[in-house]
Amino acid sequence: MKHKIAVTVFLATALTLACSSCSDLAKEKNRPNVVLILVDALRPDKLGCYGFRDDISPEIDEMARNGVLFKNAVSQCSWTRPSVGSILTSLYPRTLGLYTKACEILDDRFTTIAEVLKSGGYLTIGITANPNMNKVYGFDQGFDHYVESDIVWEGMRAKPGQTKYSATTQLKSAPEVFRIATNILDGDSHRPFFMFLHLMDTHTRMVSEPSPEFRSMFEEYRRDQERSYYLKVRQASYEIGQFVQTLLSKPGCENTLLVISSDHGEGLYDHPNLPDSYWHGYLLYDSQVKVPLIFYHPAASLQPRQIDQDVRLIDLVPTILDYVKISKRPPHIAGKSLLPLINGTRDSIDLPEYFVAETRSNKNNKVAVISKYLIYIENRDNYPGVNPRELQSRYRRQNGKRTDLIKQKPDVAARMERFLKEWERKYPEAKITPCKKKASPETLEQLKSLGYLK
Repeated sequence: MKHKIAVTVFLATALTLACSSCSDLAKEKNRPNVVLILVDALRPDKLGCYGFRDDISPEIDEMARNGVLFKNAVSQCSWTRPSVGSILTSLYPRTLGLYTKACEILDDRFTTIAEVLKSGGYLTIGITANPNMNKVYGFDQGFDHYVESDIVWEGMRAKPGQTKYSATTQLKSAPEVFRIATNILDGDSHRPFFMFLHLMDTHTRMVSEPSPEFRSMFEEYRRDQERSYYLKVRQASYEIGQFVQTLLSKPGCENTLLVISSDHGEGLYDHPNLPDSYWHGYLLYDSQVKVPLIFYHPAASLQPRQIDQDVRLIDLVPTILDYVKISKRPPHIAGKSLLPLINGTRDSIDLPEYFVAETRSNKNNKVAVISKYLIYIENRDNYPGVNPRELQSRYRRQNGKRTDLIKQKPDVAARMERFLKEWERKYPEAKITPCKKKASPETLEQLKSLGYLK
């Protein structure tokens, strides 16, 4: 009960704050601040607002009830670096040349949302707890302040305050990320700001102890990894709620749009007959590409609603830019603004009939065509337990050959295959931009130990 009371107090505080602007520019243009929070490996169906039955995410749920929730949002990749590159540019991972977990970078020839917002007068702040997005990979483009992970791989030069990864190191927790964000704002809050925060607390390979008040929760789940995941979701929701309450209480920061999402999902125990399927990056099933997407702006006149139409994470850049009334766009973006859905002027918008997601994590090479009801997947990697071409329902757990519908629906699979061939002609594979220094054998071993390589 005390958690529910805290949530109510948090929301009431956010909604009744006195208004003032972060800067004269914000007053003149009436542009809100924007905070984009990506919670690594967070599945939507493990949140209460998406139907999870336990009291796992009351703070996020409260924001969803008073904001706009997209029921079906799809990531363009099932592991971090290509997915986040796609989110920040509204381009497909293959257009960016982001494929594998080698040292491939987001080249500066691509324009990020941070660069666009900075040119439009925004202070831009990026903080990541994930080493896959450190500056060496090019993700600091356009940010006035970019705080990377203090963990670095062997082969990367350790800066002051950074350490090389080992079994005893621990990535930044959500409270650390939020504290850094708050400190930056306290020192530089003279413009409207865009803040990009990437949390690792729900990443199942990262070990962090939940707060004492949560440690007795989810005991009915007997599998340790599953219970650990739920505890981390509960902790992450609590920390997000605390941060949002603190942020919105700051003078000039109540006019802030908060966007909560994830870079990809997590397999958990949904695919018991497939190897390595507990994690992410290996498959393109809903468990790994379906993500939460919530817009919350208590100072605006957004009417709470849930959106049924399927959308993509590459749609975030044009959506945010439209929301803050900046007409400039990165060149050749693939996404489309969701603003008409958010503000309720339309019930649906013109998006492709099919979405595409890819993964080349480790030795995997898969590409998926996703419709509202079905997923067509080409497994180009000899992955065990699946057919080279498979068709899976999105309304049941996908489990390789055991749930493959391709023999029952060959015409549907053929139509989706034709779409994929046309899509690949339209979006050819770009060459990678390698890091300046090749990853050493030690780097690869450490990536393996963290769960990023097999």
